Amino acid sequence: MVGPSSSHTAGAVRLGGVARALFGELPDEVTIILYGSFGEVYDGHGTDTALVAGVLGLHTHNPEIKRSLEIAQEKGMKVSLVAKPEGGKHYHPNTAKFYFQKGDRKMMVLGSSVGGGLIEITKVDDMPVTFNGESDLIIFTARGDIDVLNLVYGQLHPFGSKLLQMFSHEKRDTGYNRFIIEVDKIPDDLLSNFKDTVGVTRVSVIPHLSPWEGVDDTTIPVIS
Repeated sequence: MVGPSSSHTAGAVRLGGVARALFGELPDEVTIILYGSFGEVYDGHGTDTALVAGVLGLHTHNPEIKRSLEIAQEKGMKVSLVAKPEGGKHYHPNTAKFYFQKGDRKMMVLGSSVGGGLIEITKVDDMPVTFNGESDLIIFTARGDIDVLNLVYGQLHPFGSKLLQMFSHEKRDTGYNRFIIEVDKIPDDLLSNFKDTVGVTRVSVIPHLSPWEGVDDTTIPVIS
């Protein structure tokens, strides 16, 4: 790993990478709020550059982590970093909140570095979740009257894949719901099978990311 701390540096890179994977593409803008000890010691441990490096898709042993803020500028990604060491009292001490934006698309991801370079995602927009990015994920946006559970199960069961857990959030203002579904493996033809499903507006799959992998736009297939 690059950096002095598995929690404040390696874990921060991974946290940024999984958050970016959830968003699905490199954002035009990202605001990152650093809570607790992240906000206290980020300068000495390079936590700020590590979080940005993760968003850029760098892996934890990439020496370019140290110049992630420069790379972000080169790529045209606007970065705002806000330290709030006294904020988020009910969060894990090593917590960051990401606000992503690309065009009209926006997403908030909240997560923590929990030790040894490992992480936990605890919220995506208004949806409470609990996962660490080490299992495959399917993210659905679908009309409120669509039975997403049965749709997904119909694809998983013949493939021999198991649904591990599912999180959902009803977007009352739009009539659409978002689902994050954790599975043990993703069927090869999942996206093509949902391509023409009426009422399903966006599907992305995130293959599990090992604790030390980076991510790029080719890692996250999307239909929309």
